[in-house]
Parts: sequence; structure tokens; C-alpha cells
Amino acid sequence: MKQLVPDGEYVVMVGTHPLVMRKTTLTADEVPEGHQFYHYLIDGAVYAGIFVGKENAE
Repeated sequence: MKQLVPDGEYVVMVGTHPLVMRKTTLTADEVPEGHQFYHYLIDGAVYAGIFVGKENAE
């Protein structure tokens, strides 16, 4: 995961999918409308999550 998201600081498992969290320069009030679902407030800093990995369809 570090190769895919080198600035990632946290990993949160959402079901079986890893969500890598990386710090943004935004404040909580600056997160764009409609994008709140993948932004998280951790210790006063805003982090954006990005899913890594792949799905296999059979």
C-alpha cells in the first residue's frame, strides 16, 4: 500500500477493503459539498481516504 499511496498515514479496513488515509490541507469547513463521505477528522486534521486493491469478478 505504501507504494500506491506513499503519503498515506493510516489504514482503515472497510469490510475487506483497505482505505488509506492521507492528510489534506483543508479545514473541516472547507471539505467540498458532496465529498464529506471520504473525508475524516483525525486529531484536528482533515484526512481523505482512498481505497486500494482490486476486485475480482467471476
